[in-house]
Amino acid sequence: MRRCDVTPTLRQETRRRRAGKAENGLGHAPAARTIVRLMTLEHNNLTKAQKMTVAAIEERLPDLVEAGDVIESFHKMLRSKSKDDLEARAARSFVASFANGIIRDWGSGPERDNFNLVERPDRGPDHQA
Repeated sequence: MRRCDVTPTLRQETRRRRAGKAENGLGHAPAARTIVRLMTLEHNNLTKAQKMTVAAIEERLPDLVEAGDVIESFHKMLRSKSKDDLEARAARSFVASFANGIIRDWGSGPERDNFNLVERPDRGPDHQA
């Protein structure tokens, strides 16, 4: 039997797609753990392939770059043990609501008492305490 030249085989189609992905720099997305490691390491210590991956991530996810900048400035602040601009940084960053939740003082009203109340679930007569 003769193959039809008009319809590509599965092998040819796979080669074509892989070549297109290689040309575009597209491939499978790295794992979240890998992305975090690459984004938090100093760029001087990365290999060429890792630098290309970081560049692709930075191009496609600008919010992740901003988060990395906030983390890096926080690390610098911790290393230098300076708390001078902590509140200003928190208010400027996209984690302002988180910082406001930490800064806000908890009340001592009935809501707090109900929040701290812990009940043990009833697990039946066969379960020992």
